[in-house]
Amino acid sequence: MGKTRYVNLHQCVYNSGAENFTSVVNVPNDGFDAGTNASNTADASQNCGPGSAGYPYVPQFQTSGLTSLDLLGNRFVNLHQCVYNGGADNFTSVANVPNNGLDAGTNASNTADASQNCGPGAAGYPYVPQFNTSGLTSMDVLNNRYINLHQCVYNGGADNYTSLVNVPDNRFDTGTNASNVVDANQSCGPGGAGYPYVPQFQTSAVTTLDTLDTTRGEGFVQYTIIAPTLDTTQVFDQSATLNGTGQPTDPMSSGTITVDPALAVPLVNPYMGGLALLAGLTGAGLFTLRRNQAGAK
Repeated sequence: MGKTRYVNLHQCVYNSGAENFTSVVNVPNDGFDAGTNASNTADASQNCGPGSAGYPYVPQFQTSGLTSLDLLGNRFVNLHQCVYNGGADNFTSVANVPNNGLDAGTNASNTADASQNCGPGAAGYPYVPQFNTSGLTSMDVLNNRYINLHQCVYNGGADNYTSLVNVPDNRFDTGTNASNVVDANQSCGPGGAGYPYVPQFQTSAVTTLDTLDTTRGEGFVQYTIIAPTLDTTQVFDQSATLNGTGQPTDPMSSGTITVDPALAVPLVNPYMGGLALLAGLTGAGLFTLRRNQAGAK
């Protein structure tokens, strides 16, 4: 079935003066909600709650950000968690932010990332991989409907540390995953090293993103044909076969394409072999042809 095109990842950072707290999902204390969602539209602006309990939202610090991941043609969501340390304060980043020294390499790709990509840090907050609290989780969304984002917050007294992925220090692991099941409960490690898991602070939560889009039907195949340069009008045969796992048959279609050199516009004979052919001019002698077949995966 069709996929929603984008995962819009909203990173919202709140500051108490002494420390930064990162939220990426909706949480019981909704002053810290983030607008992370799955949609057919890339979000144009960030959506963050106003903050709460002495932790206002501080966009001027340029540590909040919005990353829209395009799922079209991409199998994996690679969630990079980068932790920067300012001494008494740990700051978590999973998105690209205006202060790009604090960027994370989170992306959508046909490849599962093998290594983590983090900026070097900025303004007294260096990247500290040796603390073993940064991590990378690759989620396969090809055959999985849901992305279950588990946000786990650990408290070290004056400092809140947010984790969204599995990390080398697995006491801070989270249950973030891609699945065909909606996670009913949050999964968080117990914490450690003076940072216990503190669900009573109501800043931890699980948010499930539904990537299924029933309006797209059962899929389409899109490809490009480049017409030759001609002196006279010519007619070309065109055929195609749809095949793949899950199909009862491999449907075939054939038709003709007429190329007129004076117009440089390919003219398509549609509805040959039961498959509709849609052609649109995208440049001189270049056009895109789409096939749509019910039941094709």
